[in-house]
Amino acid sequence: MLTRQEFIGIVDKITLKDGDTRSGLININTASAEILALLPGMDPQKAQAIVERREQDPPDDAPVQNYTEEEIAGNPFTNISQLSEMEEIDFETFREVVDWITYRSHGYRIEANGTDAAGKVISTCVGIIDRTGDQVVVQYWRQD
Repeated sequence: MLTRQEFIGIVDKITLKDGDTRSGLININTASAEILALLPGMDPQKAQAIVERREQDPPDDAPVQNYTEEEIAGNPFTNISQLSEMEEIDFETFREVVDWITYRSHGYRIEANGTDAAGKVISTCVGIIDRTGDQVVVQYWRQD
């Protein structure tokens, strides 16, 4: 039997499936508080704490990301075990939710609006991309 610390140390490194990500999981870096609150063991307060943690400035001793401040804001989770380090997430909650979440995504929905000088939307583009392989693949594109 693993101790809590041993489990937390390896939880992000083990899987029962091949590949980098598991489909159907909720990304804790992008999901709303309302979605996070629906997960096993979660409640609105815990969900809001996750959102607030990922949106705050990273600690001064955090590793430097390969992004500029304009490219990525906040303090995204870089592994699942960081969730267990949060004061608001007790170990029982962590155990209940860990099989339902991820911090990585390979599919994205992108929506862009073109506006005129008055601020009226005159065109909208929606795309769904998949970056699972070596190249980004556009799965869906619509322009109105």
